[in-house]
Amino acid sequence: MFLFFTANPVHAEDKQNGKASSTISMPAILKAVDAGNAKGQAALAEIYASGIGVPKDEQKAAFWYEKAAEQGIDEAQYNLGILYSEGVGVPRDFEKATFWWQKAADQNFAPAQYNLGVSYHQGRGVPKDDKQAALWYQKAAEQNFAPAQLSFGKFFYFGVAVPQNYEKALFWYQKAADQGYAEAQFVLGVSYSNNQKLLDYKKSIFWYEKAAAQDVVKAQYNLAALYEKGVAVPQDYEKAASWFQKGADQNFAPSQLALGKLYYFGKAVPQNYEKAVFWFQKAADQGDADGQFALGSIYASSQTGLLDYKKAVFWFEKAAEQGIVGAQYNLANLYDQGVAGSQNSEKAAFWYEKAAEQGFADAQYNLGVHYGKGEGVPQNIEKATFWWQKAAEKGNVDAQQALQKLNK
Repeated sequence: MFLFFTANPVHAEDKQNGKASSTISMPAILKAVDAGNAKGQAALAEIYASGIGVPKDEQKAAFWYEKAAEQGIDEAQYNLGILYSEGVGVPRDFEKATFWWQKAADQNFAPAQYNLGVSYHQGRGVPKDDKQAALWYQKAAEQNFAPAQLSFGKFFYFGVAVPQNYEKALFWYQKAADQGYAEAQFVLGVSYSNNQKLLDYKKSIFWYEKAAAQDVVKAQYNLAALYEKGVAVPQDYEKAASWFQKGADQNFAPSQLALGKLYYFGKAVPQNYEKAVFWFQKAADQGDADGQFALGSIYASSQTGLLDYKKAVFWFEKAAEQGIVGAQYNLANLYDQGVAGSQNSEKAAFWYEKAAEQGFADAQYNLGVHYGKGEGVPQNIEKATFWWQKAAEKGNVDAQQALQKLNK
């Protein structure tokens, strides 16, 4: 399950409760601009920013936004801040971005208040100050600005700059979610499924479904996981597969991995190792360690009809380097056996040790064997005994027997 405490400045096209773009004709706008009219300047800036009716020109957009901003047009101040924060049409300058957002925020322009809150929370363009962030989030939230409601709710959820209060967190999450704000719907789903004090899987599923229908990929994944496990709903692999598929189609590696597993085991879909490989590969190519391990496991198995030890070694090594203990152990085994080419005791011992340090009993035993025989490492009975003792304490029978032989 996922919950990320993040907030990002809203862009001009993302703002809620902002002012609509001008519908005034171009001749009328140019006439207003010639007269120094601020609203005309703002409208001309929007035209250049959007490229509607004229070639898109971000530098001209910034020029005219600044003209209008200097005359106090709140939306122009806000949009100019966006351009400075992104370095579009002007050099990137977070201090100037927050300067203009402050101007618009002081005029009660909700998107600017929210972006100013984000700036204080992140310490970009202004010193980090979560109390100021909370102040500006609240001002925008009280104007029914959904991103601010979500961020203000997170402050209550985690106790940032305000006393921790789940009831108030849920209140603000709900406000944003009821407006159809997908991220808030997802966060509500996470809150009801991850927090033992708020645990309510039915509510969690309700909100996950709302967010998933809006293509929030993490909501699709979490919803699928609940159906797969049968948590608060009848276990339903078909629904799980359907939601995993939606996430996989959006290139979300955990969904690709989960869908691959359904094909591997033949749950809700016909068993198909090639399709499993297809989805494992998609996840693995994104650097997903579990996907890399799954791909290595398929290529290392004689049961799949896809046996390829060289590929197995390649993918196990990718996963092993990311700390996947099973991949470290399997990789060590392959080097021990020499099935993928030259036998390499040094590499085998190296990867056994990596897995042993993570507490994997079989790796601890095998590492002890290497030290006992001096294979790939200098012979050292003391180290062999150490690792056999570790494995024996976890119930490894081979290690227990090895210790008994030493004690005779």
